[in-house]
Amino acid sequence: MGWQGDVGVDLVISKRGRVIHCTVYQSSGHEVLDDATCEIFVKRARFKPAIDADGNPIEEKYHASPVKWRLGS
Repeated sequence: MGWQGDVGVDLVISKRGRVIHCTVYQSSGHEVLDDATCEIFVKRARFKPAIDADGNPIEEKYHASPVKWRLGS
């Protein structure tokens, strides 16, 4: 299809370091790329969980840099 673009997402990271919610804040202009970006983050991304003042893992929001979807040559 030739689709390209940048997708920015906000994530919610669980206490276990998994993405539990993804929201697009910058669309590529192609819903299929936007949806794929969130799907990949939810299925594959792992984070070191944030911790509170007592050292306990907490749920936290993360503003990710845009993902660049480009066709290779």
